[in-house]
Amino acid sequence: MRPRAAALWLAAAAVVFAISAFAYPWWADGLHSDLPTLRSYGLALASGKLPYRELPFEYPPLAAPLLALPAVLGERLFHYAFALSQFVAFLMMAGCSSALVRTLGGSVRASALALLAQPLLLGAVAWVHFDLWGAALTAAAALCVARGAVPLAAAAIGAGALVKVFPLAAAAPLAGWLWVAQKPGARRRRALASTFAVLALVVAIGAACALLLSVDGTLHFVRYQTERPLEIESSGATALALVALFGGEPKVVFGFGSVGVRGTGDAEIALASAIAGVLAIVSLAFVPALARRARSRTAVVGDSRQARRTRRAESRRSVPGQRAAKSDGRAASGDGDLRATAALLVLAAPLLPVLFGKVLSPQFLVWAWPGLAVLAGLGRWRTFMLGALAQLLTLLEFPHRFAALTRLDPGAVALVGVRNVLLAVFLAALVGGAYARLAGASEHARAAGATVPRRDP
Repeated sequence: MRPRAAALWLAAAAVVFAISAFAYPWWADGLHSDLPTLRSYGLALASGKLPYRELPFEYPPLAAPLLALPAVLGERLFHYAFALSQFVAFLMMAGCSSALVRTLGGSVRASALALLAQPLLLGAVAWVHFDLWGAALTAAAALCVARGAVPLAAAAIGAGALVKVFPLAAAAPLAGWLWVAQKPGARRRRALASTFAVLALVVAIGAACALLLSVDGTLHFVRYQTERPLEIESSGATALALVALFGGEPKVVFGFGSVGVRGTGDAEIALASAIAGVLAIVSLAFVPALARRARSRTAVVGDSRQARRTRRAESRRSVPGQRAAKSDGRAASGDGDLRATAALLVLAAPLLPVLFGKVLSPQFLVWAWPGLAVLAGLGRWRTFMLGALAQLLTLLEFPHRFAALTRLDPGAVALVGVRNVLLAVFLAALVGGAYARLAGASEHARAAGATVPRRDP
C-alpha cells in the first residue's frame, strides 16, 4: 500500500474506531461491559499491586502491563486510554494482515477495506473487552509462518498465550507445517525441537513469573478459567436450552465473573464440548499432511496429446539452466503454498476453543478479524460473508438482547444458536479453504505438464 493510500486508510480507521467505540447505536459501555473490571485491574496494577500475589488476576502475566499502562492516566481517562490501546492493537493486526496478504499474493486493498469494516459489524463490544492484543499477536504469528520465520512465529504464539491463552492452539498447525515442510530425519527433528523450545521458553518464563509472585494466586487463575459454568452463549448452553423443550430444567447461574447455564446433563455436555475442542485443535496438525498427500496424488503428468506437445516444445526451447530455474520455481511455489496453508490454519486455530470450549461470547469474534481480512484479500468472499453475518447476528443480540437471553427467551436462544452454527460453518470453510489451497496447488503445474515434487526441498 502506497504512503498516501496508507494515510487515507489510517484516517478512515480512526473514524471507524471513534464511531464504533464511542458513538455507535449499540454502545455497550456500562451494559455488560468488561471495562469496570479492567479498570479495577489497571488501577490496582498502576498503584504498585502485584498480580496473583496482592491482586486476584484472571488473565495471564503479560496482560498485566497492557492493563496497567492505560491506568497511568487515572481513573477518569482509563476508558479512553484503554480504547486507544485497543486501537493500537487493531493497527498492528492490520499491518500483519496486509503483509500476510501481500506475501500470499492477494489484494492488499481488499484486505484493508474488509478489516476496516469489522468494527462496524461487531460494534462497541470489540473495544470494551480485552482480546485485540491476543488476536493481533496471532496475526503476527501467521505472518511469520507465511514468511518462513519459524522461531519468530513460535515466539509470537507464546506471547499471545501470555496475553490470552487461546493463541496456544496455533501450535498444532505449526507442528503440522514443520512436519510436512522438512525432510524426514534429523533436520525435521531439529526444526520441531528448536521451534517448540522457543515456544516453551516464552510460556515457561510467563508461568515462572506468575508462580514466583504467588502459587495460590496462580492456582486461583487456573480455577477461575476452568470452573466457570457453561457460558450462556456457548454451544453447550444452547444445547441445554433445547433440552428444556423435552422436560429439562436449565437455570441461569452466576459465577467466576460469568453468566452461565446449568441443567440436566450440564457436566456431560461441558466434558463433551471440551473433548471435541481438544480433538479439533489436534486435527489441525494433520491438515497440511493430508492436503500435501492429496496434492501429490493428483500432481501427475497429463497424458493428453496437447500436454505432450507442450513438453516437447518447452524441451526444445529450453537450455539446461533454464529447466533448472523452472524446477526451482515450482519448488518455491510449492513451499509458498504450504506456508499459505499453515498461515490460514494458524488464524483459524484460536477460534476452535471459542467454538467448542465453555466460552463463546461476542467479544471473541475479534479473533476472526485477521482471518476475515486475509479471506477478503484472497478473494474468498463466500467464506468472508459467513464470518461477517455471524458478527452482525452478534450485534443484534449483544448487548441489548442479552437480558432476554438470561431469561432463556426462545427468540434470543434461537438467535444465538443460529450465530453459533454460522461460526461453525465459517470455521469449517476457513480450514477447508486452507486444505484446498494446497491440495489444488498443482493445477497450473499439471496443465503445463510438470510434476510437482512430493516434498519441499
